[in-house]
Amino acid sequence: MDKIICAGKNYLAHAKEMKEGVPETPVLFLKPPSVLKICSKWEGECMLHWPKGANEGDIDYECELVFLIGKSGYCLSEKEARAAISNVTVGLDLTNRTLQKKSKDMGGPWEIGKVFPDAAAIGPWLSLDTLDAHALEFELALNGVVRQQGSSAEMRLNPAELLVYASRHFPICKGDLLFTGTPAGVGPIKRGDIARLSLQEHAYRVRWE
Repeated sequence: MDKIICAGKNYLAHAKEMKEGVPETPVLFLKPPSVLKICSKWEGECMLHWPKGANEGDIDYECELVFLIGKSGYCLSEKEARAAISNVTVGLDLTNRTLQKKSKDMGGPWEIGKVFPDAAAIGPWLSLDTLDAHALEFELALNGVVRQQGSSAEMRLNPAELLVYASRHFPICKGDLLFTGTPAGVGPIKRGDIARLSLQEHAYRVRWE
């Protein structure tokens, strides 16, 4: 894996809840593989570290569909992009919203609000051979209460379209991950919280320690 590619504001309802307007072009940012936590078992639970220096209320969860890129390429066609996407899972893009807002207010890049230990998490992979990438249902429940529900059918740009756009600007490498944006319902977490992430009939849990 070379990088984690993340799409922002790819669900209209989330773009509206952030009160920052709907972008005309895709919003992309990158996370390094060093911040990734892999939860390897469905129905299992894995621990995520609380970021040093972060206060309760600083860190927001964002549940997303995540796709595995199986082929390298640059300036891909949509057909090539579809062929390059091999597997799917459900994951978390975590944000230090306090740091992100400070960076945005200063007019600078906001990577420091997105890159910290365990700032991204994914579950086990499912093959797309038996799944419809355009009709995938997923949700996040926090401490037993459903907070986010989404479907790939609600994306502004589907995974292949996002990959096409990304590949116009930088090379795509085999093993890269594509986080495709979060639906409405993002919110803060605290130490000890447990989130259950579901994709179709599969699920796993994460706990912040």
